[in-house]
Amino acid sequence: QLGRLVGIEHRVYAEIEGFPRVFAHADDQGRSRADRTAAVHFLRFEFAPPAIAALAAGATLHVGIDDPRLALRVRIDDATCESLRADFLR
Repeated sequence: QLGRLVGIEHRVYAEIEGFPRVFAHADDQGRSRADRTAAVHFLRFEFAPPAIAALAAGATLHVGIDDPRLALRVRIDDATCESLRADFLR
């Protein structure tokens, strides 16, 4: 299946309510090849300060994959959002 998903890591996004999607910066540490994606990726998202402030104020957060091969969008649960809010406010 990894051959079918080449490049999928570049289509993963996070979306804070009221703000545009932020696509992940993916680091597979050299494990991907031209014919298959890595089984593990480290993803980093760069949110603008106003989006972080909105999340801290209670905006919802969704994550997803914007790719027809594995289309997905899920709402992040309240407990996880609370943990992220605490991280952002450090």
